[in-house]
Amino acid sequence: MDAWGEFEALNALANYARENPDSTFPEFSGEAAQFEAVALGHPLLPDETCVRNDVRFNDGTRFYIISGSNMSGKSSLLRAIGLNAVLAFADAPVRAQVLQLSELSVCASLSVVDSLLKGKSKFLAEVDWVRQTIQLAGNKKAILFLDR
Repeated sequence: MDAWGEFEALNALANYARENPDSTFPEFSGEAAQFEAVALGHPLLPDETCVRNDVRFNDGTRFYIISGSNMSGKSSLLRAIGLNAVLAFADAPVRAQVLQLSELSVCASLSVVDSLLKGKSKFLAEVDWVRQTIQLAGNKKAILFLDR
């Protein structure tokens, strides 16, 4: 089952690469924390509606504050950053003209939800998320932290 699951995952990434020939492979650096993208877009949106952004996190720019009206694309931008980072770490092509990044842990709170089945309220889910974030920060590894 593990081998079949890995095959399915690799097949999905290969299909993504075939269906998106304009996507590029990321470049990895061993430098300090870095995520620098040119024309970064959400990997699941069609080209006609995909808004692309330049994003630069490094020693000079350690965080962004993203503001705007409802439905202006704030969450889509955060998801685009996170999804492209995950694709990069899976050795898959990314939806960007250029993406250079270092080793990062991706930590996101874009959709913290409750669960009746697990007996977890929204408050407890958020507390668990904060606990996991603090544990990641204690590892001394750079974190790509996405929160809305």
